[in-house]
Amino acid sequence: MGGTSFDVCLIHAGQLATTTEGSIGGHRLALPILDIHPIGAGGGSMAWIDAGGMLRVGPQSAGAQPEPVCYGQGSTEPTVTDADLILGYLDPNGLGGEAALDAAAAERAIVRTIAEPLGLTALEAAEGIYRLVNANMAAALRVASVERGHDPLEFALVVAGGAGPLHAGMLVRELDVPLVIIPRQSSVFCAADMLLSDLQHDDVRTWTREWRHVEPDAVRTILSEMMDRARATLDAEGILPDRVRLEAALDVRYVGQFHEVAVPISPRLAPADLTAAAARFHRLHDDLYGYAMPDAETETINVRLKVRGLTDPPRFPAQPLGPEDPAAALKGERQVHLAGTTTRVPVYDGEAFAPGFVQTGPALIEQTHTTVLVPPGYRVTCDAYRNYVMPAAD
Repeated sequence: MGGTSFDVCLIHAGQLATTTEGSIGGHRLALPILDIHPIGAGGGSMAWIDAGGMLRVGPQSAGAQPEPVCYGQGSTEPTVTDADLILGYLDPNGLGGEAALDAAAAERAIVRTIAEPLGLTALEAAEGIYRLVNANMAAALRVASVERGHDPLEFALVVAGGAGPLHAGMLVRELDVPLVIIPRQSSVFCAADMLLSDLQHDDVRTWTREWRHVEPDAVRTILSEMMDRARATLDAEGILPDRVRLEAALDVRYVGQFHEVAVPISPRLAPADLTAAAARFHRLHDDLYGYAMPDAETETINVRLKVRGLTDPPRFPAQPLGPEDPAAALKGERQVHLAGTTTRVPVYDGEAFAPGFVQTGPALIEQTHTTVLVPPGYRVTCDAYRNYVMPAAD
């Protein structure tokens, strides 16, 4: 969750969900992309009232200019960040003390645009904004999990983006996700991982055949051409041959249907591999769509090759765990509004929140570029890699 959007991608059994049916800006893509479900829900998402008098949040965003009202850049429309500030989740002096936030301007915007039309107080309106954006994000999580046959109880929520740690704890309560993991550098998590990832290229060749006419020799010939090209590409990028990994697949579908399924195959395809691939297609189709038709005719649409060049990411050594008492990181208290109740909660310095520290919510942990909200009923632990691990409290 950043400034403009909330993006969800499910990782199951160590594998990222991918799709060839995505779109960006309304343009359809036939390229392999991560199966990311985005919605307009970020720190800069604007709160507004629709024609029926209902509160809405997003998808319109204040963006980088003019930014949320509390940043003092001339905006007059209240945003999620403004609501977070009014609720006490953000330090009015600014994270790191570098830039003060204009709480009075944020409150005026929320009162004028939301509270007065709905007959609410500023706190009630701000909490409504916060709860609604969380509900919108929970719905996006359901699309990426429940609607695709996955139980959220079997997953952890890994949080990225500067705004993510402020909403994650309350968000998972909507779905009963058992564990939240917040990387120490959550605000730059995506950018950092781009630098650490292996190199990958995808090649796709259209090859339409009824399954009974698919011949291993023909598939091997196509894959051989694709592999030669892929190896040449990685060689030009400085990847040694022993660091190259190849994964082949056939896009298969039932004749007359629209959606195809990528069925993994061996690049050295043998006749027996085709028989196994046919059975695998029906299992995968059942997993994805809830049914299979083993007696129905099938056809191939594409031959795919994914090639990865393995890189050497830096090692992150584990640090020894110290005492659980986080008193050394305590910087004060702040009044916050949580679940309809105003209370004072401890505020911790994230840079001093060391491995082994444990704190039960409600609490706030502040870093220069993000704030972690630990809701009531949860506890947060700083692990050996300085990540925040937040399960529901016993």
